[in-house]
Amino acid sequence: MKINRQLAQLVVSFSLVLTGTLVVTTASLAGISISGSVSTSTTNVPLQITTMQYGTAGIDIDLGQYIRFGLNYGVQLSTTSVYQPPASGTNGSASLADLTCPKVGSCASVINKTMITERGSGFTLILWAGEIFMPYVTVGGVTKNYTFTTQVNDGAIEERKGQTPLSVSLGAGLVCRLNRDFSLKMNAQISPGVTMSPGDSTPRMTWDKKNTIGLTYQIR
Repeated sequence: MKINRQLAQLVVSFSLVLTGTLVVTTASLAGISISGSVSTSTTNVPLQITTMQYGTAGIDIDLGQYIRFGLNYGVQLSTTSVYQPPASGTNGSASLADLTCPKVGSCASVINKTMITERGSGFTLILWAGEIFMPYVTVGGVTKNYTFTTQVNDGAIEERKGQTPLSVSLGAGLVCRLNRDFSLKMNAQISPGVTMSPGDSTPRMTWDKKNTIGLTYQIR
């Protein structure tokens, strides 16, 4: 599947960059940890299929007992395939009472794809360095790039692109040590995003929210 290949290529590319960074820094720094996660989902409802894939990778370097500097990268791919019934309601809209396709070819096939790449860096302040639990807060910068494509039936693909400027990203979380090498990391983060509602002449800024949980491996 094309979307799987795109995700794999992005994760592999970032892994190579991450490996190169580790080779340079491991010899001189005392504390380095890496983290990553991959998720995928498929949701089916009448006349619509939605698939979502998300992958992240990051590296944190200790600058002391309570401060860390980190780099992270994430990519989100989503595809929605919708079969749009023919216009039969008022004002030329589809009838909400009968959203069915009585036969093959009676509905228009609309495929919408969205790809969001996120690059960020910042500092982590550990509020309490316990033996098991470590609460923390983060502050940093992030940029996001968007690519939207739409295709109706087998027609031409319409593509639109956009991006957010370098903006502040804020977060908080909790690290739970499982053993010497592995920890469970929970994080809640907010960062600027772009939205547009009916009646808006141009896109406007909003806040994106992200909650994650994953494993962290301590290299040294």
